[in-house]
Amino acid sequence: MRAAQVLWKNGTTKSQLMKEVFATVKNNPAPVKPDVQRLAPDTKFLVYRTYNPSLTKDDFQSLVSMISDKAKSKVLMNSFDVFKYRDPKFFTFLDRYILRFPTNHIMKEYLMASRLSLLDDRAVKFKATDVDSLQQDYARYYRNLVNASKSGKAYFDEVKNPVPKDLSVNWSRLQTIEHRSLLVWNLPENWDHLTVFRKFWWYDIHHSFQVFVNYERNTRLTFIHFNNVRDACLFRNNFHGALVEDNRLLIEKL
Repeated sequence: MRAAQVLWKNGTTKSQLMKEVFATVKNNPAPVKPDVQRLAPDTKFLVYRTYNPSLTKDDFQSLVSMISDKAKSKVLMNSFDVFKYRDPKFFTFLDRYILRFPTNHIMKEYLMASRLSLLDDRAVKFKATDVDSLQQDYARYYRNLVNASKSGKAYFDEVKNPVPKDLSVNWSRLQTIEHRSLLVWNLPENWDHLTVFRKFWWYDIHHSFQVFVNYERNTRLTFIHFNNVRDACLFRNNFHGALVEDNRLLIEKL
């Protein structure tokens, strides 16, 4: 004897209700959840957003240092360069780091290997992007920094001009300039570039100039470009936090 069918409040039996549900699902399948981020073949950059200005390449290498495949870990740790995203006019750090990889494949391997790691005491989260997406943001900074590495005059002659649309970022050149450059806050007000040369004569300084002055707050930002990386590092290590004519120097490496 067939079991009695249960009647719902509207008179529909359970079996009829299930048929209607299955028909609805069949005709209106649930959408497939897309990938979190689809990566184009030319995607070779990862962007990490943070207001912490003190991260270094070592911090990003540590994200893949603990994977079980040590040979793969070593390859990934040495497969990328790190750039800080900076204000295009004053060169100060803003809010993100850019990791540049040689190939899309290696970038994806790094992204996969680091997915469970922590950075800044939180789960690391990268955004993958391609060079075209970075071009608009980085071209102005690159143009201004290249000019600043030549002279103060070259910098101020171009800093307010539009950036040519066909200007491409030479990442190797950018990194070379950054490693030889420093931002120095609070040099004495009456110091010009000749005074900087004279006061720090034992460092191989190419040139210096002020990129920002706030007379109300008695604050100055000076760009110093060196002829070699060693002297730039020594200058930063020796004078960061030092008192010079009652001015506390704060020095940032590019």
